[in-house]
Amino acid sequence: MTNGLSGGAQAIQRPQPPRIYNSSAWKQLPSATSSGQRIEAVLLEYDIAGNTPKPLWYFLMNPQSLHYSKQAEYDKIATLAAKIPDLQFKNTDSPSLEISDIVLDTFCFGKTVQPLINGIQSLLEANIDKNQYNPPILAFRWGKTDFSPCVLTKCDWNESGWINGEVARAKLSISLLKIPRQTTRGQIAQKKQVQQQQQATANEKNGQLRMPLTERQKEEASAAAKKYLEKNISQWSAETQAIIKTKSYKLLTDKNTGVVALSDAKNKSFGTILVWDGKQAKSGGKITTIPLKQGGKAP
Repeated sequence: MTNGLSGGAQAIQRPQPPRIYNSSAWKQLPSATSSGQRIEAVLLEYDIAGNTPKPLWYFLMNPQSLHYSKQAEYDKIATLAAKIPDLQFKNTDSPSLEISDIVLDTFCFGKTVQPLINGIQSLLEANIDKNQYNPPILAFRWGKTDFSPCVLTKCDWNESGWINGEVARAKLSISLLKIPRQTTRGQIAQKKQVQQQQQATANEKNGQLRMPLTERQKEEASAAAKKYLEKNISQWSAETQAIIKTKSYKLLTDKNTGVVALSDAKNKSFGTILVWDGKQAKSGGKITTIPLKQGGKAP
């Protein structure tokens, strides 16, 4: 049966919620779609450097169930003759994840699962030889399921099949505990970059350079100002020419505005020579204010 759309397209009928569900709660639930691909569960290294996570332990088969737990801690406050004691909130415990009955079975294929058992145990241990004094910080990933950052607190297993003494059939259970999320170096760098951009915008609004000049840029500004003074010496007043010829002058560069000012040896100010923005100089017009000779011009 068609729905009257062009080409006879079939109407997509989504199932309506059964009456046993409360409609208010049902409306809050987003739709979930399948990618159609098999998603593998894995324990990854939670890398604070922000690099691509490195797999540390692969599940031979995906979990059959995930058991989460989270609780709040309260202290009872004794109140005389109270039927219900008062409570004082302390904190919320770290969420935990129990993954039970993870199947490790390669008996029929003539393989041993010992490397998987050894690998999960290594995630409970420090590695002093590599200067790692704590077990690794982990991330449990299974498609869009992400439990991180966390640490492995427990693993236990039952062996039920062996090949020549090597375990080939077992069931494994692990316990993961969430820890406070650590800021990665990449996130720190990104936050710093955002702060720099915000500061640069504020500086620009205040009539300053977007970023203060570095020491090297200040040296470049002084060199540009010196060259400008000497190249156009014939345009300056007699007093200005005198301090330039005798090299009895000082160049003062403001790192925030890029203004390069001229003064004599006794700190008498002669005004602005040019403005250096970190790459090039701006001069002349209303920028250069050092005294000119009669009819002189600041280029």
